[in-house]
Amino acid sequence: MKLRISDGSIRIRLREDEITRLLAVGRLVEHLPLGSTAGGGLAYGVEVGGTESPLAAELLGDRLLVRIRRDEVERLGRSELDGVEASQPSGPGAPLRILLERDLAP
Repeated sequence: MKLRISDGSIRIRLREDEITRLLAVGRLVEHLPLGSTAGGGLAYGVEVGGTESPLAAELLGDRLLVRIRRDEVERLGRSELDGVEASQPSGPGAPLRILLERDLAP
């Protein structure tokens, strides 16, 4: 799973096996250790369900979680889509752009 955060956008790229695992398990989470304390760092992941929009993002403490509707991840798993995109309000200014994409690199 690749995470890219850039100027008002969150982009996550998933390999084919990760899409399959997301459909089977319902959640993928990775942890990037940061700092000198045990357990410190950033956790990020994708979870199926819990959103009216195709995608939604939230920050829960040290965890960045992107939720995707089941129908969207199923379409992604069937290769009907190369990605899913949505936006959500993010306070003053432009909305947050969220992308979840199939990693096409071999």
